[in-house]
Amino acid sequence: MRITKTIIFISFFSSFCWMTNTYANKSIFLIGLGFDFGGERLAKLNYQRGNSKNVRSNQGFHLYLGFEHILKKGLLVKTNAGYKVDAATAQSGDVKFTRIPLEVLPFAVAGKHRLGAGPSYHVRTRYECKLSNNCNQSIK
Repeated sequence: MRITKTIIFISFFSSFCWMTNTYANKSIFLIGLGFDFGGERLAKLNYQRGNSKNVRSNQGFHLYLGFEHILKKGLLVKTNAGYKVDAATAQSGDVKFTRIPLEVLPFAVAGKHRLGAGPSYHVRTRYECKLSNNCNQSIK
């Protein structure tokens, strides 16, 4: 299993944001919560009941703060920093992968719909595995 200090992903996701202002001001502060899917499998926990849980490199809950800036009608850019985590827990311990994503995402806007993609640079990545009789490590 290879863990890198920084991870770069292209993020395609939709998010729900709480906005403190209107689009008329051109810049909007936002707080968001999302869930991303996919990425390389870092760990798999098999439970006694037969089910399992994967911890993946780009999967998990994503809480962020940021700004949206309208460049022109139908085009905006969103910049944000957040905290992202994917974890699996068991009676014998847990496995967790955390990171801080920094993102710059341009969006095309059509009414209430958006379509966007852009780079996401992840810093302070950390993989922790604390399972009795299996692993007890932390990789930064």
